[in-house]
Amino acid sequence: RHHRTGKDSYHKLGARRFAEAHNLDIAAIVRRLSAKPVIRVESGAFIGYLNDEQFVLATVQDGLARAVKKMMSVSREDRLTQSIAS
Repeated sequence: RHHRTGKDSYHKLGARRFAEAHNLDIAAIVRRLSAKPVIRVESGAFIGYLNDEQFVLATVQDGLARAVKKMMSVSREDRLTQSIAS
């Protein structure tokens, strides 16, 4: 309803008025959903970075696959949280 058919829908109001009506910062939402996670090795651990946040993912001994799997989970959770907040 909000996207296409309602009186307050995106297609009825246009981008600017829709964002104002629903109190949305569309540019910020797009930036957050487009953010790419980064994994670095620091002090014997894989550290993930996403949206200015840092996550300890795994030790080097645990392996890169475990770190990547955890970073994927963190990224997915962040996107889910962001979509719910919007």
